[in-house]
Amino acid sequence: MAAAMTEQSVTVSIATYEQQKARLMAMARGEHKPAPGELKIWFSSIEIFGQALTIENGILSELIATKPAFRGVAP
Repeated sequence: MAAAMTEQSVTVSIATYEQQKARLMAMARGEHKPAPGELKIWFSSIEIFGQALTIENGILSELIATKPAFRGVAP
């Protein structure tokens, strides 16, 4: 039986590749620790964000959310 899907909202950020890399490197060096609730999903442009919202990606996201094997959880 498939799990019931619930509506969720996420907040995304738009930042250049260089900004994303600088943030990631600061985290790797221990200079930045993300606060609870800090943005976790980053895109380099509105166009790239739009590509992530395609119907095909929506179907894939639904599979990932409902199938433990897709989330790296052993059956």
